[in-house]
Amino acid sequence: MAGGNKRGALPLYSKGSRFRTCAVDYNGFAVREMYFVVITELPLTDDLAAMASPINNEDDRFSLGLPEMDEQHIYLYSLFDRLEQSDKVTNNESTALLLAEIERYLLFHFESEEQLMRRYGFAGFAQHQSDHETAGAKLVRFMNDFDSGCLNPAALRIFLTGWLMEHSRISDSAYAEWVKECRKKVEEAISK
Repeated sequence: MAGGNKRGALPLYSKGSRFRTCAVDYNGFAVREMYFVVITELPLTDDLAAMASPINNEDDRFSLGLPEMDEQHIYLYSLFDRLEQSDKVTNNESTALLLAEIERYLLFHFESEEQLMRRYGFAGFAQHQSDHETAGAKLVRFMNDFDSGCLNPAALRIFLTGWLMEHSRISDSAYAEWVKECRKKVEEAISK
C-alpha cells in the first residue's frame, strides 16, 4: 500500500448492526474489503464517520440518483461479483471472456460519464478523467497478470468493487449533484 496510509474506519452504529467498508490507500485503490458486525458502541470522530457508510444489505451500492449512470454501475458491480473469490484462476476461458467484458464496459462507462460531464460543463472534469485513467491503468496491470498466468481474481474483485464504491461516493457524487442541479433549473424554467 502506498506509504502505508489507510482510509476507512469503524463508524459508530447500534450494537448488532452490520456494515461494510474498504481500506483504501491514498491513490484510491481498495486493498481489502471488510465486513463488520458491531459488538460494542465506539466513540466516533467526524473525519472517521465520513470515511465509511452503512451497508444494510450486501447488494446495496452507492446510488447517484442519475438513472443512466446508476444502471451502468449496477451492471459493473454484477460483472465484478462474477470474478472468482480465490487467489487462482480456475477457468481461463470464462475468466478471459469476463475480463474482456469488464474492460469493454468499464471503458464505455468512463466515456459515458466524461461525455455527461462535458455536456453539462462540470468544472471537475479533468480530475475525474484522471481518476478514470488511474483505475484503467491498474486494470491493465491485472489483465497483464492474467496474460502471464498469475492473476489473483480475488484481488481484482476487491480492487474493482472498492474503487467503484469509493469513486462513486466521492467523485461521481460531485458531478451527479451538478448535473441534477442543471436539470432542475431546466425543469423549473419550462414549468413556468
